[in-house]
Amino acid sequence: MGVTGCNLACAETGHITTVSNEGNIRMSSTLPRVHVAFMGMERVVACLEDHDLLFRLLSRGAAAQKLGGYVSYVGGPGGEHAPDGPREFHLVVIDNGRSRILADPAFREILCCIRCSACLNACPVYGKIGGHAYGSPYSGPVGSVVTPLLIGPQYAKYLCLGESLCGACKDACPINIDLPRMLRELRYRIAEGDAGWGILPTSAGERLIFGIWALLTRHPVFYQIALHLGAMAQSVLPRNNGFIRHIPGPMGAWTRSRDLRRINKKPFRERFTDKRSTQ
Repeated sequence: MGVTGCNLACAETGHITTVSNEGNIRMSSTLPRVHVAFMGMERVVACLEDHDLLFRLLSRGAAAQKLGGYVSYVGGPGGEHAPDGPREFHLVVIDNGRSRILADPAFREILCCIRCSACLNACPVYGKIGGHAYGSPYSGPVGSVVTPLLIGPQYAKYLCLGESLCGACKDACPINIDLPRMLRELRYRIAEGDAGWGILPTSAGERLIFGIWALLTRHPVFYQIALHLGAMAQSVLPRNNGFIRHIPGPMGAWTRSRDLRRINKKPFRERFTDKRSTQ
């Protein structure tokens, strides 16, 4: 039995289509006697004309190609006298939370994603941390929206909170999906709570901490004072090769799996000013 995914399916003709640049999908769809394809319910397009347009956008968004190297149209099992192809074909249509996304007007736009990865190519966060850091098959800006919606925002809220909201993903998207808007909407619901998605409002302690942070970022003088105090306080923390190895209390999660760089005793702003004054 060969198992594949499905890039797009056409309601007008009843076929599914797969695309790759290596051809390895064809081994699973032609050699075995049984072919099973798994498809998200949002993969269906109405007619062949829309199907052709989206496929070209997919190839251009993914690799700047006019069309992928190996495109396969699968319309069902091969006949008794067919030289290749399976004798049985099964298509499994997956919901897995997609109906819930479709029912929410604020997020249903994400189901238009054709998984071309153009937003990943443009995202500075994805470029820095890579795909494995997202803990899901869906990475990058699109993963930061769709993964919390599929498994529950309370379980993957860190994904949408880690994006920079620079807007590069929306500029690169061939479908013009407004990912920054949905990232902001997710952040709002995580902060304020949403009974429909089972999200509880953030705690009073967390609100207080971020309220202080907002105050510091709006007032440079307070921010500079906080930096100097932090530089003095970090001297009592355990260190490893100049990095902070452990932070006690509720901030300890930051050092649970990594060491943190220390705060410089002299901030960059002061060092830059000194350097310019000596030139």
